[in-house]
Amino acid sequence: MGNEDYQISREPTSLEFTEAYDSFNTMAKTLKELQIRPHFLLNMMNLLYTLVQTQQFEVSQEMILYLSQYFRYMFRNGKDLNLFAKELDLIKSYLQVSAFQHPGAFTVSYQIDPIIELIRIPPLLIHNFVENIIHHALLPNRVVHIVLFGEYDDHMVTLQISDDGRGMPKEDVDMINNRTFPESDIGKHVGIRNSITRLHYYFGEKAHVIVESCPDIGTTFSIYIPYDLEEASDEAFDCK
Repeated sequence: MGNEDYQISREPTSLEFTEAYDSFNTMAKTLKELQIRPHFLLNMMNLLYTLVQTQQFEVSQEMILYLSQYFRYMFRNGKDLNLFAKELDLIKSYLQVSAFQHPGAFTVSYQIDPIIELIRIPPLLIHNFVENIIHHALLPNRVVHIVLFGEYDDHMVTLQISDDGRGMPKEDVDMINNRTFPESDIGKHVGIRNSITRLHYYFGEKAHVIVESCPDIGTTFSIYIPYDLEEASDEAFDCK
């Protein structure tokens, strides 16, 4: 499940198999390019199936609307920087759906400077970190508090995703901060690794991610992006 480069290589024996193999390999390539993780889709589809089976039709409709919004967002903007405001809308929809799956397990607070909604970021950059909280930080019999923070100051965007949940072991924190991901462990921290790679691709080495975490206390991911909002606004309204 962690191998995003997987392709079917077996020699096809008929036209039908050839078309099936080509379709699978094309889909796998597209999912990788758009940073869509297969396990995320499987989790969503399994949840949708469970909701329908248990006749929770209102929640099922919310899930379908979220998935529609998710794919529209990705296929329209998958390879381009996109407004943070759109990413934030998608995150809110995701957390609304997750609240149905984990009732009473978490709360969310948004502390976002309105000017942050005008910056452009790689699609799913923040969504991936929020998704990790839902999958790894929630604790039984305890409400986890999630905080999304964003500010712009002196040509630098600071985005923080915090929770007071499960926390991370020190070796994982050091590995992320030092970017010493072992090649042998391809499936671990895939979303975080991709996020760091994409940040550097679009914004250079000055863009970086720092994580602070303690087991059973919580985790904060801080994302720093050099950004000139005035220049970006001028480019957006340049009619030449």
